[in-house]
Amino acid sequence: MSNNRLKRVAKELQREISQIILYELENSSLGFITITRVEPTPDLKSAKVFMTVLDYKAESSSADEQKSTLNSLTQKAGYIQKLLGKRIRLRYLPKLSFHIDENLEKEQRLLRLISEVNPVRSDTMIDKKTNPDGSEVNLSKRG
Repeated sequence: MSNNRLKRVAKELQREISQIILYELENSSLGFITITRVEPTPDLKSAKVFMTVLDYKAESSSADEQKSTLNSLTQKAGYIQKLLGKRIRLRYLPKLSFHIDENLEKEQRLLRLISEVNPVRSDTMIDKKTNPDGSEVNLSKRG
């Protein structure tokens, strides 16, 4: 299967799974879920669905809430696949497996570490009208 087709199928799966979770599932046991990416196998027999879970109050999520949401989606995977089969026409509908996407947490942790090492202060920021050495930039046209 061509790489472009695989990417298109992955994007379509991501969009449809997001819509199913948002509009079709009983969301009482689910947190605020974002499907970040879908990685189907080249033969489309299975697909890994990566997601993040956000807690409304803490603007992050606890491990317990993530685990609970992951378990709930894993239990509902068959129903999600059934609805997906009605929306997408493929020879083989991939078997879905849900996973927590840890890239966002790693990215936030890395940004926090960078800001601790090199904090940006407003008094050291360079104005767009000055050179790095502090001299003024002549914006008039020459000549």
